[in-house]
Amino acid sequence: MPNRIPPDIFSFIAVMVVSAVSGIVSIIHRITNGHPASLLWVVGEIMAAVLAGYLASQTYPFLTDKLPEFVRPIVFVSICAYSGGRLMETAERVFYSKLPGGYQ
Repeated sequence: MPNRIPPDIFSFIAVMVVSAVSGIVSIIHRITNGHPASLLWVVGEIMAAVLAGYLASQTYPFLTDKLPEFVRPIVFVSICAYSGGRLMETAERVFYSKLPGGYQ
């Protein structure tokens, strides 16, 4: 049947949903710790989590042999998505500190 939706679409949607939820959990955790929230920051965090989750889902097949057996694809995606925004923020801070004039 040519009108059937390929199963890869469902995997992609699952990765995006899990990544977005992991990003929201990260946002809630940081807000409860006193980080001031703004719309731009929230959207940026969710997008960073979705990007990290997508990249993790594409990298998982190459890392299957090197990861412990209990780390399934969805666990790997959620962990990477949760920590993705924080990793990008840390990398940005380190990068800006190396520039003349330091971190602004």
